[in-house]
Amino acid sequence: MATPMLEALRQDPILQKARHFIVGYSGGIDSTVLLHLCRAVLPRRRGATLVAFHVNHQLHRDASQWQMHCASMAGELGVRFESVVVDASPQTGASPEAAARQARYAALASYIDAGDVILTAHNEDDQAETLLLQMLRGGGVAGQAGMPELHRFNAGWQWRPLLHWSRQAIHDYAVMHDLQWFDDPSNSDTRIDRNYLRKEILPLLRRRWPATSRVLARAARHAATAQRLQDQLAAIDLQQIADSSGQPSRSRLLALDDERQANVLRHWLVAAGLPVPSTVQMKTLLSTLASARGDSETCFDWPGGQLRLFRDRLYAMSPLPVAPGSDWSAHWHGETLPLPAACGQLEIQACAQGGFRRALLDAGLTVQFRRGGEGLRPAAGATRKLRNLYQEAGIVPWMRQRIPLLFVEDRLAAVADLWIDSAFVAPTGETGVQIRWYDHPPLY
Repeated sequence: MATPMLEALRQDPILQKARHFIVGYSGGIDSTVLLHLCRAVLPRRRGATLVAFHVNHQLHRDASQWQMHCASMAGELGVRFESVVVDASPQTGASPEAAARQARYAALASYIDAGDVILTAHNEDDQAETLLLQMLRGGGVAGQAGMPELHRFNAGWQWRPLLHWSRQAIHDYAVMHDLQWFDDPSNSDTRIDRNYLRKEILPLLRRRWPATSRVLARAARHAATAQRLQDQLAAIDLQQIADSSGQPSRSRLLALDDERQANVLRHWLVAAGLPVPSTVQMKTLLSTLASARGDSETCFDWPGGQLRLFRDRLYAMSPLPVAPGSDWSAHWHGETLPLPAACGQLEIQACAQGGFRRALLDAGLTVQFRRGGEGLRPAAGATRKLRNLYQEAGIVPWMRQRIPLLFVEDRLAAVADLWIDSAFVAPTGETGVQIRWYDHPPLY
């Protein structure tokens, strides 16, 4: 089992560059074998460091004893041990397994640095179970591709070097090397879908087809290949449907056939770090886009995501909070000012010439949001209504109520860092500052 790991370390450019390897060590048989293998293999890599990282979920009465066992085993192997205690209690109605997994991966993500490699002990049988679960849930090709052997994880990478090894092979290795591990009793709870497949369904399949896990894992690899091809096609389509600003164009999207429309939107949303709509939601989304007027502003929401249409451009984002009310205001002297409703922050920077008059800022400005009818006179030209300035600049409608306005007494002096009224620009010889507005959703 060490040979494939060595070959991967020699051949994969990502693993060749890595110097810090972190084994997700639960104390079960799989992660115990993985830690033992890493202890044998990684010392052959000059400068490589190895850490056994244990997450105590506090979900079992023996959790503290398991943590001590892991520390003892790591000590016997001469491997540095780190652990963290997390609260993995599920929210009402949530899956306990999903809550534990999220807590575990959040702990790992907080521990990893750029270029580090997290090793987890998923095996061939885990992959087979994953494929079956995805198929039973109606998952698409991406879900049926299962778990990748090596992929991006936070700032580093996640590597599953045991993915081609059966649970039986791992057990034989553990017995051969007289390793000590403990069994989590929750793994026998067949109320959990994965355990039901493992304990009840897969043994039946293996009686008829002994190579079931190997064949299902191979099917997952075929699905992964198909998914890579879909991703390549989506990347090509995404370039083709992008307008001059780089945003996807609705009219160009709708020129594709239905399957490619859904494929490129999924690819775009994943790249944006957003959850992908379900099949039904995607169908409704595309129907909504197809029926929208060309000049309309359209918004489509799904859990964790939002797609908006404006002037034929598509915008994807996390759902925006309700815009700040017209009654919100703050007195500001230039310190960092967090704004409500995810509208970003304000601060000032020194500037060589021009900018906003510092003396006025020292006296204090009022920051508030649009109430209607506001106008200002930019550095050149007559007084303009904000409505017209926003439209001419192409600022998306949903951001127009989220742009902070700066007032000197009752007069609009600046619109975030977009425009300064000419009466409030620092003249030659007077100190000015640059207003900076950041951490806000895109304006265009």
